[in-house]
Amino acid sequence: TAAAQTPPVGKPFSFRGVELGITIDQFRAFPVVADDGQVDLRARCNDVGGRDSFDEINFADKADGIVSCQWFGRSGNYDSSLFVDLGAGKVLPVFDFIDVAGTKRLFRIRSFANSEYYPAILDVLTRGYGAPRKSTAPFKTMAGAEFTATTSRWSNGLSGIQLSEPCHQLKRYCLTYRHGAFGKVYDALVE
Repeated sequence: TAAAQTPPVGKPFSFRGVELGITIDQFRAFPVVADDGQVDLRARCNDVGGRDSFDEINFADKADGIVSCQWFGRSGNYDSSLFVDLGAGKVLPVFDFIDVAGTKRLFRIRSFANSEYYPAILDVLTRGYGAPRKSTAPFKTMAGAEFTATTSRWSNGLSGIQLSEPCHQLKRYCLTYRHGAFGKVYDALVE
């Protein structure tokens, strides 16, 4: 096992090389990551062509001017959004951009997927950034069953990562990378 690292200082966190805070043009120029052999790789954003075919689009955010992007590829005859590896886990990333002084900047990367990947993602983040701050809270299903949700957090002063399980549904995790300063712009917009 690799020794735990400390979170990067002086720059925001990045996901598979995509650093929080970059412009949407820099994101579009970034090579799409594909780990499962897809072809015809591309980024698709909901600010072009009005297409809203994302798995995790937030229509309230879109109404507030947030642009969401996902990576897509072709497997056989079908287009699909891309799951990418994060350690031994799988992540379906959505990249969210907010207007900062007239330029769209990446303020959040989020994923919501099956809990089977949660232990591997927790492991790779812990090996990469050290032990997280953990908290627990009650989680109640719509049917009334009660569970405990665990949230792990990492911070480097400029950005943060939050991994929660379960999240929204019993067999799901949520992973969010968030830029500190640009996240505050989002918070003010939502208020």
